[in-house]
Amino acid sequence: MRAPRPAFALFYASTALACGGQTTQVATDTHFRAILRHEATIDAEAQGISTEDCEERASSIDATCDASARICQIHEEVQDHDTEARCEDAQRRCAAAESRRCGNEDDDG
Repeated sequence: MRAPRPAFALFYASTALACGGQTTQVATDTHFRAILRHEATIDAEAQGISTEDCEERASSIDATCDASARICQIHEEVQDHDTEARCEDAQRRCAAAESRRCGNEDDDG
């Protein structure tokens, strides 16, 4: 009867390592200040995304999606509900920006 216990312990330990092997940080003011800077970049690039100039538009789209990726990297580090919501919003904004890239079939200009 004692044999299942070590097997269970081994299973539990391997599962715990697989599921929780990586520890996450607690979100700090530093994380949120960085997120705010990246969100400000996304806001600032909104005008460039609306321009008719394809080069400027592409640059603004790239900057928007880079900032979005950085927000999501922060979320991956801290796994906080607020950072998750901000990552999802940034991803939506990147997708909306990408839909405006010159050459897309939805592009009017």
